Amino acid sequence: TMQFSGEKTFNGYVKINEKKFAHISTAVSGKIVNMFLNFEGQMVRKGQPVLEIYSPELVSTQKEYLLALDNFNQVKPSGNRVAIEQAQSLVNSSKERLILWEMTLGQIEHHEKTRDVKTTTIQYSRYTGIVTKKYVHVGHWAMPGEDIYDVADLSTVWVIANIYESDMPYIKSGQNVDIYSSAYPQD
Repeated sequence: TMQFSGEKTFNGYVKINEKKFAHISTAVSGKIVNMFLNFEGQMVRKGQPVLEIYSPELVSTQKEYLLALDNFNQVKPSGNRVAIEQAQSLVNSSKERLILWEMTLGQIEHHEKTRDVKTTTIQYSRYTGIVTKKYVHVGHWAMPGEDIYDVADLSTVWVIANIYESDMPYIKSGQNVDIYSSAYPQD
């Protein structure tokens, strides 16, 4: 038997792996007062601060939470089960809102201890990757869920090759390929 080996070259392009693409958005409406990611191409790690936002809703909910805690502590010694349950429910609902608006448990604990109402809150990234788009600037009034940054994990990417139909018989699943870039012809 004779074996033939050959080489075929196809043009193609690199594409972001869609499964590893995410949006960083604000959880609460407010004015963006600080942005910690300033340009596209910047690296961001999970847990890193991404923006600081002033939110009137967040300020009033922090005050509400402190009032609910005070009320709970006043009612607790009375032994009135219904009043205690209602007071606990108010504490829980205002705390849930703070969490929903992406205050961390550490920030909430600090708030409880110091009774300090923060006018702004820092939001942290839930993703690691590269900033591929920055939508807004400092001073922008953002709506909840509005995209602020796009982040892509570029640790794996797709390479899409343009293959002619007549070349399909030469292509097999699991085949190894060499990829060359015109930007880095030696690599």
